[in-house]
Amino acid sequence: MRFYPTRFLFLTAAGWMLAASVPAQAVMLQNQLTFYGDEEGFDGPFRQEQTLLGQQFQSDLEASTGERTSLEAGVFLDHPSAVESAVNFLPLLSFKYFTPTTRFIFGALETEGRHGFLEPLEVETLEITRAVEYGLQWKEADGWFHSDWFLNWQQLNTPGIPEIFDYGGVSRFPLSQALDAEFQFHGYHQGGALYYVGVVNNYVPALGFRLHAPLGFLGGAGLSAFGLVSGNLQGPFLQFTQSQWGQGLYMRGSVSPWNVAELYGIVWVAKDFFSWEGDANYNSQGLNGYYQSNRTYGEIGLRKEIAGGDDGDLEGEFRASCIDGEWAYSGRLIAKVSFDSGVPVQRKVSSAQ
Repeated sequence: MRFYPTRFLFLTAAGWMLAASVPAQAVMLQNQLTFYGDEEGFDGPFRQEQTLLGQQFQSDLEASTGERTSLEAGVFLDHPSAVESAVNFLPLLSFKYFTPTTRFIFGALETEGRHGFLEPLEVETLEITRAVEYGLQWKEADGWFHSDWFLNWQQLNTPGIPEIFDYGGVSRFPLSQALDAEFQFHGYHQGGALYYVGVVNNYVPALGFRLHAPLGFLGGAGLSAFGLVSGNLQGPFLQFTQSQWGQGLYMRGSVSPWNVAELYGIVWVAKDFFSWEGDANYNSQGLNGYYQSNRTYGEIGLRKEIAGGDDGDLEGEFRASCIDGEWAYSGRLIAKVSFDSGVPVQRKVSSAQ
């Protein structure tokens, strides 16, 4: 959405007034500045080179309207770095219901970390290019079960464009202090029976285990293994794979020597796998109709996070990827600065008191 200063100021003021005017027990003003740089140096048949560089700003008022409900209203801005570039503007409006272990969100969703998805299900650059999602979300966190499930409506069905939405989530079941079982599912739909005959449905379930434990001078160590299946239901006008079913094996190991930085490696082996919103380097379907049934992919990376408290957070990552025997390099640098403050709430005093 193109940035219009008048519209931005009006909607910002309207959203803040809406959140601040409801009968509230507490009101919190939350602001975050994000500076991002992401370079994907891929030049092959599956994924093109891409550079993302810019700044994002998010500001919202969250008003507690009861013991278990709150209302959030605010704005999100994305400014790609360029002399002449459009500023993307999105409103943030959501209703939240919560208990000590449950959160239900209706409106703007919580999208940090792509809901916990593996790279074959959702590509990492979505953390930058789709930082805001709208729909429904259910999050659970207690002693034996952790989950994040959602429906994200991307585009409404009209005579000119098809409806688009994705859905799914991640559930993790701790089996012991060092071992978790995890189930993931991502679905993608495009079409709409009202105006479109051609429909695309892509669905990818994943089941696996995560092992994590301290390992002496190697710091926190982790090992993950997941089996994935992909299924594709194509309409008569949207053919994009040569096989309706595919499968893949994903393995990731990591160590953090002296807890300075995380050193990790990823191994991927697949046949006829396709995920619409996943990292294309894991797919069998490539660019311009290119197709390779049997796929191998490997990645070695070094990741460093610096939590600066009130000074902000800084995250840097460098990756070397082996795509069917060819090497490519990518990297990321993200800085985040948050500044929150409480908003005084004035309560009316009854004349009878």
